[in-house]
Amino acid sequence: MLLRIQKQNNKALLCIVILFVTVITTDTVYMGTNLNVLFQKIPQILLAGITVFLLLFSCLIGKTFRAERLAFLLVLNLCIVTTAVCFVDFRTGYLFKCILVTFSFFVTQLFDLKTFAQIFNKVIVFLAAVSLFCFVAEAVNHNVFSFAPRIYNSVGYGFRNLFLYVQSDEGFALRNYGIYREPGVYQMFLIVALIFELYCFERPNLKRMVVYITTLLTTLSSTGLIALGIWGLLAYVKRNTISKKVKVGMIFLGGLIFILVISLFPSICIELAEKVFGKFSLENESFLARWGSIVLNLKMWLEHPVFGVGMTNAGSLYEQESVQVFGTLIRDNTNTLLVQFAVHGTIFGLLWLSGFIKGARALGKTQMERCFIFLIVGILSIGENVTFSPFGNVLMMYGLMYFNSNGTVGNEENPDE
Repeated sequence: MLLRIQKQNNKALLCIVILFVTVITTDTVYMGTNLNVLFQKIPQILLAGITVFLLLFSCLIGKTFRAERLAFLLVLNLCIVTTAVCFVDFRTGYLFKCILVTFSFFVTQLFDLKTFAQIFNKVIVFLAAVSLFCFVAEAVNHNVFSFAPRIYNSVGYGFRNLFLYVQSDEGFALRNYGIYREPGVYQMFLIVALIFELYCFERPNLKRMVVYITTLLTTLSSTGLIALGIWGLLAYVKRNTISKKVKVGMIFLGGLIFILVISLFPSICIELAEKVFGKFSLENESFLARWGSIVLNLKMWLEHPVFGVGMTNAGSLYEQESVQVFGTLIRDNTNTLLVQFAVHGTIFGLLWLSGFIKGARALGKTQMERCFIFLIVGILSIGENVTFSPFGNVLMMYGLMYFNSNGTVGNEENPDE
């Protein structure tokens, strides 16, 4: 009876945690880039509270942690604090980053990945279905949501606020943002949900996957489409996921639909292709920002390999280096992985990289699967910077601290098991 109550409490607590990862998060327009700074503070304050609660819950159930995992947590936090002290840079971002790392640690140690993935996917498929419906309505009539209140992000762009969907103002191209600050951020959640379908469920749910894929296509995210293509190869080579006959049928049906769409709507397809693939040029601002995030972060890291450049210096140095290297000002640092090396130095960056590598190794059963998973993660990390996102930190921490050394997905210390 006591075990059943504990499991129920764990499940309820995990649902709350998932909401902090997917909805009440710095990744949304409402609480991530809202022009009203108060809304930006809400997830930070709440996340600190839930982290303390997770600590108390761990004590209440008598949870113990392995020494090497605690050591990883300690080193990550020490790297953050050391950078702050080294540059006498005591902005609150360092504190929030320590909270994020600690929150992610408790999540990975208290909750089984498969249980986490099941609830995560339920939330994402619901958000995707809502956003897909709203996107279609918006495509039919752009003014259909004119009744909704307008909110503005930190750079002054307006959105119609439907709470479970945001519609960008008319000046923007028609793209599906969901509730997130960028379509490129939204597609990251969708891609991760697709990977979870392959590896965290006994049988992938075809209906959910269709919703994820269709929604992802409506984001018109270049990195998302590339990652989706690699995910398709991953699904094809993964053993025992889909029968050979179904795989052949999917390829034939997909090819037929592709040909029909191009034949029936040639002008629309050309316009969409130009929007998506026209980004792959140094003359394109989006592509330049992503290419710059690789070159400039590497440059800053190589010049400051021990402690990095610090949070405050990172912004100004990044802009200065962009002018020197590319002859133009680049403000957006979009690389999640390399920014860890640039801001906090080699040790912190290697721990992040190790989390992604170990996660790919633990999920993939063959070398090819592992390469595809890591390639997807690498592409996603280039597209958007989710350094201050619970989502990005939790995924990194699952790889770094949750997976067993033998490459299986499981937690021998999980109270649910």
